[in-house]
Amino acid sequence: MNGLDHAIEKVTRTLCIAGGWVLIALSLATVASAILRKFFGTSLQGVDEYGGYILAVVAAIGFSHALVKRAHVRIELLRQPLPPRAQALVDLFALLALLFTAIVLVWVAIGVVRSTVAMDALSNTPLRTPLVIPQSIWAGALGFFALISLILFVRCVAAFIRGDIDFVRRRLGSETLDEEITRVKGDLAARGTAEEIRN
Repeated sequence: MNGLDHAIEKVTRTLCIAGGWVLIALSLATVASAILRKFFGTSLQGVDEYGGYILAVVAAIGFSHALVKRAHVRIELLRQPLPPRAQALVDLFALLALLFTAIVLVWVAIGVVRSTVAMDALSNTPLRTPLVIPQSIWAGALGFFALISLILFVRCVAAFIRGDIDFVRRRLGSETLDEEITRVKGDLAARGTAEEIRN
């Protein structure tokens, strides 16, 4: 893994961890709101509203990390019997389709944000949240996904042209059994080291 790959993975991983903590906080707030409603006849204002914003942003961030980690769902039945070069072409086509989808999502998100700005729209809740704030964060997260997709596509096309099929496989292909075993061993070793440091 070169410097660019490492930097991209580090950024997406950091964003996903931050999103995970926010989801934990949202879960606790939801539980607290349910308890307050059940026993005290009141609830925390904005949990449902902000929960929706959070889920949209975290999902968009997750798209990027899933792409970097080769975790997007794929159907291997037709791809597996193909020779390596044909597999690489299939992977490139799939990434191109994903890039196109990401661009369409960003285009739509920007349109939503522009409409919100034009109308100075607020949420139809007692909090009256300026919708431009969560929508802009959501559009930015989708833009990041599109950028990661574009960078990966350009690098993989360049590798394919120069004949580096293995690079395309390592970036886009499904994780092999050996790669999965190596990754799990690395994760276990890292956890073991962390436990030793804590103790």
